[in-house]
Amino acid sequence: MAITRYAGDRFTIAAGETKPTGVLDGGYLIDTGNLTQFVKRTVGGTSQWSQLAGGGGGGTPGGSTTQVQFNDGGSFAGDADLTFTNGNQLNVNKLSIAANIIDSNSSIGEGGMVLTNEGTTGVHWKNIESVLSGVGGSGVANYVARWSDEDTLTSGTIYDNGNVGIGTANPRTILHVDKASADEGAVITIGNQNNTNGSYCGLEFINSTAGYPRSAIFAMRTGGYNAELTFHTSADNHITGSAYPDATERMRIDHDGNVGIGTNAPDYTLDVAGDIGVNQYIRHNGDPDTHINFTSDDINIQVGGVNMIDLSEGGTNEITFNEQAADLDIRMEGATDANLFFLDASTDKVV
Repeated sequence: MAITRYAGDRFTIAAGETKPTGVLDGGYLIDTGNLTQFVKRTVGGTSQWSQLAGGGGGGTPGGSTTQVQFNDGGSFAGDADLTFTNGNQLNVNKLSIAANIIDSNSSIGEGGMVLTNEGTTGVHWKNIESVLSGVGGSGVANYVARWSDEDTLTSGTIYDNGNVGIGTANPRTILHVDKASADEGAVITIGNQNNTNGSYCGLEFINSTAGYPRSAIFAMRTGGYNAELTFHTSADNHITGSAYPDATERMRIDHDGNVGIGTNAPDYTLDVAGDIGVNQYIRHNGDPDTHINFTSDDINIQVGGVNMIDLSEGGTNEITFNEQAADLDIRMEGATDANLFFLDASTDKVV
């Protein structure tokens, strides 16, 4: 089709027809087949038909009635994943924002603001503090906050300045628990809610970078509601390869109050399965002048202030009875004779 017309003339073609030639710049053309629109203009020295941007679609739109499509090579056939529902609600399957979001007040907001839906008044940028208006309160620096009611924060009893204090604002160590009281002060509860005999809880002490326990104190369930305290230490403090020494039980206080050292079944108030060392005295409680006195190469047994027996090793090895010359009688009883052998100190005689 070769037609010479003036600028501003309007042309139509059917689907598949050739665009008219010889048309001056400014001519307008619409394809009645796919509704695309063109304008005649000079580009790079050549007069040509240029499709109008946004000036029509291509072919028959696909998809649902409310679906938004984009121009796909001159045809509205690309699904934009956007749909409109009743009330002009736009549903977006995926949304990527590379610029600003403008609210109902034409504001792009500021750093730290959040976008809030305020019902009929629209969507607005607001400071987060005003959005969380239901949460309020105040506190003291370094105190861990706690809820005093459902929407109020205040200072708790835990103080944290690197060291943690519970009940104190001057923690001396990494954890310091304190309570001023005329009776029960600070008490820490460690539990194990298990009713199986042999279950336990307690404290482990680690003195290495390897993280292995070197000593421990446990509270162990031993039957019914009986509980016993056990004390453990490692046999040595050296790690060889991947092996490490287990913490071995050294002492136990059973549920009757008996203390066992080297035994986990003490029969007496103090039951030692091993050697005992003392520096000097073994005393009778409440009776200070009754005791056994250990000195270098000498053992002295005193009862009620009387030096009954002295065992000495030195220049003269001897066993001395009544070393302080008290009125001390010595008697040996037989099966039928109460005075089988009798030393009477008052008469200095053997009777």
